[in-house]
Amino acid sequence: MSIDAQRRQTRAADRGRTRYRFTSEQALKMINAGLLDGEDVELWDGVLYKMTKGELHNIIVMATAEALRRVTPRDYHVREEKSSKDGDYSLPEPDVAVARGKPGDTLPDPPGLDRMALLVEVNHHSAHADGVVKLGRYAGAGIPVYWIINATGRYVQVYHTPRDDGDATRYASMQTYAGADEIPIVIDGRELGRVAAAGLFPTGQPS
Repeated sequence: MSIDAQRRQTRAADRGRTRYRFTSEQALKMINAGLLDGEDVELWDGVLYKMTKGELHNIIVMATAEALRRVTPRDYHVREEKSSKDGDYSLPEPDVAVARGKPGDTLPDPPGLDRMALLVEVNHHSAHADGVVKLGRYAGAGIPVYWIINATGRYVQVYHTPRDDGDATRYASMQTYAGADEIPIVIDGRELGRVAAAGLFPTGQPS
């Protein structure tokens, strides 16, 4: 029997089992009730994903958040690895985010993606999630600027200007920064400062 035939047979025999999708509300209730205490999870399209983050990832996140906080205006705030909301079935948790407004403005819910002015994901063994899944989702949500930091390659891809091309919304432009290249920090169309790409990475880092 071919592999395709086996798959069809398995699907036919499994019609009595349905994957359960969590809603954002259900996931938030589990988190608030402590049922996921100690678990670093992210809800995408109803599926809970456990996140594994090494120290290299953590250091880059801290350095990036610090660089952004230095220039973020008072009517915005920087969030590190905090949930946001995207519809009824997703609670994205960007590694770093610059959100419009003050912390707590959207209580009891986390802020929606529509409140995000800049998002950052650190790609440390998460290339598909960051460079395909989240790239498309963030563009579709109209996030003006999206950084993907390649942890082991020591470079930063900056996507900006989401644009509808008829089939989907994609970013119109992408620049890559490495070493002494200075990354412009643009928040809602205003360049508020720059940071050297090398400054986001530890020296003598392991892979």
